[in-house]
This record gives sequence, C-alpha cells and structure tokens, in this order.
Amino acid sequence: FANTLKNGVPNYFGYQRFGKFKDNAKSGFQLLSALKEGKKPRFNPKMSNFLISAFQSELFNRWLSLRVELSHYCASFSAGELRDIFASFGLNESAQFFKELKSQEQFFKLFKGDALGHYPRGAVFGCDELEAELKAFIEHKKTVQGPLFGKKMLGAFGVAGAIENIIISPFSYILGLMNGSRRPAIIWADNLSCKYDEQNAHFSLSFELIKGAYATNFLREVLGRDDIFNFFEKD
Repeated sequence: FANTLKNGVPNYFGYQRFGKFKDNAKSGFQLLSALKEGKKPRFNPKMSNFLISAFQSELFNRWLSLRVELSHYCASFSAGELRDIFASFGLNESAQFFKELKSQEQFFKLFKGDALGHYPRGAVFGCDELEAELKAFIEHKKTVQGPLFGKKMLGAFGVAGAIENIIISPFSYILGLMNGSRRPAIIWADNLSCKYDEQNAHFSLSFELIKGAYATNFLREVLGRDDIFNFFEKD
C-alpha cells in the first residue's frame, strides 16, 4: 500500500453512478440533446438532474482516464518520445516543457493551468506557480480538481485546458445546458490499515475517504482488479 499512500488514487465515479444497465449517462446525453432542440423533458426535474449529472460523471471519468494515461506515458517514455505522444493528441509543446514534466517525481502529473483546490476541501483556483503547487500536491495539501463540465465551471487553461477540450469538444453544443463544477481528481485514504488472519485465511482492510468518493473504486485501484465491480454487483 506504499504507493497508494504516496500517490493517492484517481477519484473516478463508481459503477453505481451509471445504473444497473450502465445507461444513465447515455440517457442524460439524450435528454440534453432533446432540450437543445426545444423538446420537453421526458422525466421529472429530479430525475432529469440525476441523468444529466450521470452524463457529467461519464465525461469526468473520460478526462481522468486520459490524464492517468498521459501520466503513465510520462513514467515510461523519454522527453523526446513524450513530445511525439502529446502531439498525437494535438498537444504541441516545447522540449523544455517535457523536460520539466519528466522531472516531476509524483505519478499523476500536474500542468500549469490546472484547476487546483485545497485538500480535502477548499476554494478552486488556477495553477499559476507550478513549482509551489507541486510541493503542496506531493504533501497532500492540494489536489487537481477535475471538470464536471458546465457553464459555471472554472475553466482550466494552457495544456490542462486543451486536454479538457479534447473531452468536451464533441459535446460543446450542449455545454450551456449544464451548470458545472469541479471534483477532486486524486484523493488519499486516511487511517489505512490491513490485517491478515492466517489461521482463518481472512484479510481485512480499513480506510477512510473524503465525502463523495467511492469505496469500490478505491478497492479496484488498490487491488488492481476490475472484477471488484462484479463482486459488488451480485445480489
């Protein structure tokens, strides 16, 4: 659990958010598209808000997956190779940018222009001084705040903003129909401990997470097993 304690885990929305048939986000998108065309919603206001929230959650997970993917690339490739990889996403930066990116010691890489917030809670602000904010991130005092896309969301800028645009650009025509906010992208568990009872072959794990985080997602990341979702879906 050393890496978990040090690097934290991506704060994905769990499977519960997307419904038994995993169609909540799709329904939310269809609802927004219908509203854009001036059609009346098929659902009551409470259900409509829930489905729209599920769609925002899906986009958040896509953004977070892309950031994790880019962080893996940073750990595995040279600065020169990273320049070509980022360019394939339409992110064209200088050689110095990738040299500095490689120098970041933590797994999840930060960019100037990221939306940050004090951890576990606090106001959201843009990252202007990367070096100082990196120190606070490594010390678990601040974290990246991922996008719940909408008209009221504080926008990222620079490379961070360009990455967010990769996710939202296909849906920009309905962006104004969502309010939007920010959500911690990387979280750390508190009071994490484990115990193994050899006689009974029983392993126990205990931890505390911030409000809104999913324990099932945390377990998936810690154990490295996607089938943790199947286990919790059983009756």
